[in-house]
Amino acid sequence: MAGILLSSCMTDDTRRLEDSYGSSSQAVELGGTHWQLVELISSDESIGTVRPGDPTQYEMHLNADGTVNLKLDCNRANGPWSSMRSADGASGGFNIGPIVMTRAMCGPGSLDQRISRELQSVRSYTLGEGRLNLSLTSDTGIQGWEPIDQDQK
Repeated sequence: MAGILLSSCMTDDTRRLEDSYGSSSQAVELGGTHWQLVELISSDESIGTVRPGDPTQYEMHLNADGTVNLKLDCNRANGPWSSMRSADGASGGFNIGPIVMTRAMCGPGSLDQRISRELQSVRSYTLGEGRLNLSLTSDTGIQGWEPIDQDQK
């Protein structure tokens, strides 16, 4: 009965996400999903929106065991993550970190340091239109991530 009630609360985007990644655990509904960064939106108008030149250089793997593996340009990072889905099924609380990251010097224009700093300030998520949007504390910005098709990797 609880599964039926939970299922009725999920949006079509959440169902597609769970169907795509085979995850139906209510504790870690995002567990086992893989994402690539498509944009960083800052609430500071002088910074605006930044899109990576090559989104495949910025990947986030939310493992079902509560660990995250990140590819941040020329660096790699790992740490814990957790989420708590809200009643609407398409949003909720989100926490990541602390993360441990390699310290290679990436090329000019790399977003590695900004992403790692921002990820540790994420407070919530929303799922919609095929994207995972991570909202930063104090409404300072949003990180937009799209699913990686694991069949093409």
